[in-house]
Order: sequence, then C-alpha cells, then structure tokens
Amino acid sequence: MEKLLLTGFQAFGNWRVNPTEEVASKLASCDIGSWSVSSVILPVTFSHCWPKLLAELQSCDYSAVVMLGLAGSRNLITPEATARNWVESVGRPDNLGEEMPAGPILMPGEDLPSTFGAEKMVAAMKQRGIGAEISHDAGSFVCNYLSYQLLKYLAGEGRGGFIHLPPTREMRPDSIWKQSKLIEAVELCIGQIELSGL
Repeated sequence: MEKLLLTGFQAFGNWRVNPTEEVASKLASCDIGSWSVSSVILPVTFSHCWPKLLAELQSCDYSAVVMLGLAGSRNLITPEATARNWVESVGRPDNLGEEMPAGPILMPGEDLPSTFGAEKMVAAMKQRGIGAEISHDAGSFVCNYLSYQLLKYLAGEGRGGFIHLPPTREMRPDSIWKQSKLIEAVELCIGQIELSGL
C-alpha cells in the first residue's frame, strides 16, 4: 500500500475544539482503499505549521497528503480546488498572536490547483447523501497558507490538497454535523484518491 499523510489542526481562536484534530487522529493507522494513513496535528500558526509539516514529509515517503481545516461559517464539506497565493490576517491573529499583512505568500507565484481529485471526492460524498461542494476560495488564513506551501513543494509530483470541514453541532448549535459523519466523509474522500493519474 502507498502512504498517505492526513493533517489536522489544533483548536484556535474562540473555538475550544477543532474537529479536524479528532478526524485525523481517528483515521491514523487505518488502511483506506489503496492507502495506509498516518496523521500529524499542526499548530494554527503561520511560523510553525509549514515547518512541522515539511519535517514530517521529509521523514517518510508519502505519496499523498490530505490537509483538513475548520471553516467555522460553512455548512458543507468543501474540498478546495485551489490554493491562493495570498495571505491576509490583519485583525485575525494566529495562536501565537501573529498577524500577516495582505500580500502574496511567495513571489513570484500563481494560484495552485489541488492534485487529489476534489471533483471526484465531492461526487462520491453527494452520492452517499453527504453535503459537499467544491470550494474555489480557501480564504487567506493559516489553512490557505499551508495548502499553498504544500502544493508548491509537491510541484505537481504528488497527490495533495485541502478539505475544509464545517463545525459540529456541539460547536455551533445550528450545525447538522456529527463528528462521526465528518470522519465518514473524510474516509470516503481518501478512498477516491487514485494512485496514478487524476
């Protein structure tokens, strides 16, 4: 089996928990389709998230990386079609209190497409009755920053991309989502990633 790295984030801001942390931890050491899954939980900080992920990538020969993040205002599971070469977090500090002024993440650089088959993931979730849609805007906070760094690093040579998850009903009273359904959805998404060709 090929190795896949699944990442989650720690809690941040006013959220006391982050559902991505539990999803990544629950699916660690699982075999899903053709993939043997490992996981790492990342800090919600601009200065530390990418170095920690990069160190993990350099320690093992992963063929795919699926990053998870919380989108507190969304109601659907949203695989990201692209990572934007843009960061802006003035007024929204990370967990170290750092704010990033508006500007490109890397110069020069263009927005980068995900390479893990986002459309196929959404189709599979919809077929199972799981609320999902493609997103074309990963925001400008740590999630998008990390996604861009990863896709730049992969340079089209590996499978990679970012999936935003909505809050659970314990986190936001109007949410329809149970943690178990988020785990099911991410497991289904991983199963859609092809070993060769997209």
